[in-house]
Amino acid sequence: MSGGNIAYHLRPNKAADRALFLDLLNRIGRTSFNISDYKYYGFGGPFMEDFRAIHAATRISHMTCIERDATVQARQRFNCPLSCVNFQLIDSSTFISEFSSDSPSVVWLDFTSPGELKQQLDDTFNLVNKLAHGDIFRVTLNASVSALREDSGNLKQDELIALRRRVFIERSGIDCPTTLKDSDFRANQYPTILLQALKLAAIRATNHSPLVVQPLSAFTYSDGTTMLTATGIVLDSSKLKIEEFPTDSRIAHWPFASIDWKYPHEIDLPTLSSRERLALESLQPNGTVDAARNILKDAIGPAGITEKAVRSYGTFYRIYPEFVRINA
Repeated sequence: MSGGNIAYHLRPNKAADRALFLDLLNRIGRTSFNISDYKYYGFGGPFMEDFRAIHAATRISHMTCIERDATVQARQRFNCPLSCVNFQLIDSSTFISEFSSDSPSVVWLDFTSPGELKQQLDDTFNLVNKLAHGDIFRVTLNASVSALREDSGNLKQDELIALRRRVFIERSGIDCPTTLKDSDFRANQYPTILLQALKLAAIRATNHSPLVVQPLSAFTYSDGTTMLTATGIVLDSSKLKIEEFPTDSRIAHWPFASIDWKYPHEIDLPTLSSRERLALESLQPNGTVDAARNILKDAIGPAGITEKAVRSYGTFYRIYPEFVRINA
């Protein structure tokens, strides 16, 4: 459930994804809801980095860490940087079955096991079904198409796609999109069809109520394994005009918004030295590939810093993570 031995704090693309989530929460907090009064529920991983970051950015001080592995939870308790975190030794499905939204909540289901997709979509449905007006939910899924079936080289491409399609249909169950194409089971397209399945699960939970799921963001990234994250908010159509929320909250003006969950934004940060990063940073916010080439010269090229990397840095430079060595 939590990826107990993964060093999330050393994964730059995940760090950027988290930073964008915090930016999103703060934007909603400035315009629509008082996020600092919310309660936060999530999987902490062994290092509890998400909890530290969310508290620092939003001042949420009622936090609950969900974990099903006692050994991982022991590390969480030791590494917990805050006194406001409660710990529950429980699996996500049981937690959701007992969950009651008695106050505004942010819930992050950070899944890692691709083989448990059906249960994860069911968990998403059951969670959203219990949320109230203003509650925010975020789901992370493993979006590696090879998790459906690895390409061993012994299969023809059409055979591999057929096998991946069959596994996906079985795992997504009732939330399987009605239209599937062969291209959906290529590495760069699979996160999109997975996002559609997640959307179906979330929206299905509010079909027979005045509540509506409003998508907010969707990202895909890889630090070795491709992941998908999607964030949404539950809104009561009797309390506000749903169609006006993206504009009124100014989320529609956020360049990273995904208010329809049609496609995820890709986070693909380049690997740069400190000197390279500072050189590119000096060109922002209007840096171009040509301007970067003037500074970095022959370091820009297919075997060095690619043009795609320069453009990617220009998109994410404000949240580009910096990992430094500290002598303690």
